[in-house]
Amino acid sequence: MSLTSTLKGSSKFDKEFQKILFDLSNKDYFSVLNKDCNPFEQDNPKVPYDSELNSWQASIIGTAFDYCARFEIGKFLKDKRSTDALYSAQGFLAILKSHPKAKEYKLTESYYINLMKDISEYVKGKEGNFEYVLETSVRLAKMEHAVRGDVRRIPELNLDNIFIDDQSSLIINQLRDMVKLFQEEFINGGYVTKKSDVIYNPHFGATGDLVGGADADIFIDGTLYDFKTSKDNKYKRLDVAQLLGYFLLCEINNYMDVDDAYYLGINRLSFYKGRYGTIESMKVTDLGIDTLNNKAKELAAALINSPSRSMHSIMRKGELMKAFQK
Repeated sequence: MSLTSTLKGSSKFDKEFQKILFDLSNKDYFSVLNKDCNPFEQDNPKVPYDSELNSWQASIIGTAFDYCARFEIGKFLKDKRSTDALYSAQGFLAILKSHPKAKEYKLTESYYINLMKDISEYVKGKEGNFEYVLETSVRLAKMEHAVRGDVRRIPELNLDNIFIDDQSSLIINQLRDMVKLFQEEFINGGYVTKKSDVIYNPHFGATGDLVGGADADIFIDGTLYDFKTSKDNKYKRLDVAQLLGYFLLCEINNYMDVDDAYYLGINRLSFYKGRYGTIESMKVTDLGIDTLNNKAKELAAALINSPSRSMHSIMRKGELMKAFQK
């Protein structure tokens, strides 16, 4: 279970969770920050979707773009944290442990460390190979997908495709154009500054644990961003509900007095559209303070009654009950 799967699930808990967030979701709260156009209506992408892409390749591009955007922000800030704690490392270790040909391919932890060295040099601002960053980000995306998906299928993975072969020019070309657009619209547009407060892949502590994990793309100066690379720019209630879910989980977690409480002062929720170069954003206060407080309480109650029965979850539920009985 995760926040994403909960929003797509069909259990009683899933449906209760969905209703709370779907009731809040409304496209009318959004505006486009960097273009003179209406949100969710632009239909002329600057990076058109290549019709030869299949759904798996499109998914890999989305994850690889997340890595590239992270590295570009890290490079701008000269922030080595942008290369730390990547989910690709978990994927690599899972492959190392579970794939029967890992030894045949001479995969060791040093392989991953060496793979990241040039990325780290690029982020530090030293002369780096942009094409290497693109290629490596695709490899990292494939490693992440290995552990994000059905881990039982890891032994079936084609290791040549991940570690040996040159990555598809179709994927690289699409990725390159989107990253250059990101540099132009987001980095050069001033949506991150040298003094920015940045958290990469923020998670949501105790409350995130109760939905089986919740991690967003990036937090910058009070804004929680979700990067999107899909060809369809239409309003999607599920995407907005996911951002609202992150926000409410964060608000509940901020209220809890636990050692690993993960504080974020989120005041905006935004989508960066990778093919369009647009930033669609809403102020959370536009929802109304009373409404937000009531929804946070509803969500907290739902989390307390969630079906998770692990010892860790039971402890988290106890912490949550204690916080909301104050």
